[in-house]
Amino acid sequence: MPIRWTKRFAREWKKLTLEVRVKANRISLLLESNREHPSLRLKRLKRLPSYWELRIDADWRIIMMIEGDLFVFVAIGRPDLLERIN
Repeated sequence: MPIRWTKRFAREWKKLTLEVRVKANRISLLLESNREHPSLRLKRLKRLPSYWELRIDADWRIIMMIEGDLFVFVAIGRPDLLERIN
């Protein structure tokens, strides 16, 4: 399934280090090819059930939504990112 970025995600992306971007790209490609892959640790958020958390590594997360055949990346950041999502 294809991935689309929100404006917020694009702004946050520009602030990331090259190392985090490379890891996020790798995870994004894996998500597109096999969303069930266990290393993604993809999980629905209990507090915000229309959102999903995609783990990049121990320190970074992507918050996303699934809209039909599309993954929508909403935000990227540290684990406390959830507190800033509306």
